[in-house]
Amino acid sequence: MAFFHFGNSVHGSEVGAANEKSVSIGVAITDRLGVSWDEMYGRLVKYKQHKGDLLVPALYKEGDHRLGQWVTAQRVKKGTLTPERRQKLEDIGFVWDALPQQWEEGFAALKRFHNREGHCLVKQGHKEDGHDGDLATWVSAQRRKKETLTPERRQRLDQIGFVWMVRGKWT
Repeated sequence: MAFFHFGNSVHGSEVGAANEKSVSIGVAITDRLGVSWDEMYGRLVKYKQHKGDLLVPALYKEGDHRLGQWVTAQRVKKGTLTPERRQKLEDIGFVWDALPQQWEEGFAALKRFHNREGHCLVKQGHKEDGHDGDLATWVSAQRRKKETLTPERRQRLDQIGFVWMVRGKWT
């Protein structure tokens, strides 16, 4: 059975008139989903080439394409992805659980800042190479989460002189 694409519709050359509409819709949806996944995968590969990692922020958009949401969806659907799609993601180093890696990148950025500046008092808006976003926001989040951080993470922060309280208050 041959299918031809015209705009947004699909027409089967050997499909009876009664079945043509339902078959065309099913094929169009299947085809569009496959193309859509492959297109987003290609955008993810380009993101990695440009940024050097696969830690796409959840709200990251590339034009009209919400790559961040797509990446999050792949993580959520990990168990239901086809083996081929899962393998393609794993082949490029896809990060299934981004939080540990994001913490490590934030810590590495703070450590570079500390080595250069001699302290861990990061001013709002400071950007550090190798860390997406405002490093001060990451630092503030560690202060807020002090009680829920693992002992190992607290110890690592303490070892580089992390300041838990600023100006007489927790921030």
